[in-house]
Amino acid sequence: MTWERNFIGGKIGLSGSRILLREVTVDDGMLISYWRNTPEAQKWFFGQTVVTPGSHRDFINHSDMYNPIWIGELLQSNQPIGMAGLKVNPYARTAEHGQILVSPSSSGKGYAREIEYIVLTIAFEVFQLRELWGEVLVGNDPVLKLHETTGFKRVGIDIHGHESYRGRVVFITYDRETWAEKRLEFRRDFGVQLEEWTP
Repeated sequence: MTWERNFIGGKIGLSGSRILLREVTVDDGMLISYWRNTPEAQKWFFGQTVVTPGSHRDFINHSDMYNPIWIGELLQSNQPIGMAGLKVNPYARTAEHGQILVSPSSSGKGYAREIEYIVLTIAFEVFQLRELWGEVLVGNDPVLKLHETTGFKRVGIDIHGHESYRGRVVFITYDRETWAEKRLEFRRDFGVQLEEWTP
């Protein structure tokens, strides 16, 4: 299987020990808009517009092989508890790591870390990317701590092209060499057999 064919349909679903990431559907729009509009979540988003179910449906409908969006749901109950996504540049083999969002009732249980590890697995094991990058507003310490725990590294603040009117921005990156080390941690902590996914 070639690297490009891994993207076809955007229907990759992988699981950790507690969570399955599945392809987002239009029916998920109402739930995602609720999570997105909570005051705690909204204050850290770059855009401050209130998200409606309709606008989120439009966002979901733009999900494709290069802009996959996933819902994280509990394996035991199929209860949706979060979402994540990537914005892939197939020519550079890089991607922007989109916002990981966990429902208010599911926060503080380690779900975000497991979701992030599954996204990293898809990025490096399935899509065979060489690098990820992301942006986090200065002051969003829980998200920065999450990213650094899973292996992201801070490059700098307000790097050219990575600024926001909302405030100062921390630019973070993640490369394949870092993943080669952290994948073992993922397998140890969540019991995931990554070799099954290596092309």
